[in-house]
Amino acid sequence: MLWSVIDHVTVVVHDARQPMSEEWTAYVDHFRARVDGPHSVLVYTLGGGPSGMQRAELLEVMAHSERPTPVFIVSSSAVVRGIVTAMNWFLRADRRPKTYPVADLARAFTDMQLEPAACKRIRAAIDAHLARLGGPQPVQRAG
Repeated sequence: MLWSVIDHVTVVVHDARQPMSEEWTAYVDHFRARVDGPHSVLVYTLGGGPSGMQRAELLEVMAHSERPTPVFIVSSSAVVRGIVTAMNWFLRADRRPKTYPVADLARAFTDMQLEPAACKRIRAAIDAHLARLGGPQPVQRAG
């Protein structure tokens, strides 16, 4: 798992593995520090995602923040969709992540209301993170 901040978007990239606890803790600390500020989160995953304990930690932050943080999850993995469904059982409707298949990354950008230049920077960050993780690259360029 790698993440970075591009403009007002935290870009999180998972390979097919579960995050290690040190990297997850660093990410949740980052999320907690920014949760009530003007930002959103884009998660691009090849199938990896948080463990049950890690999800519980993140849900605690998401459920009790002053305002919802928009979260957009891009993955074609049925396992990831299951994780999101399980998380959504514990979140109010205004705090639930939106999900997209990998082929609809451009639609996620549209729903995030990003400018084209920001989309380009975020795509580059995803590509760089995938390369560091040893995953496929570059991301699909449709849209």
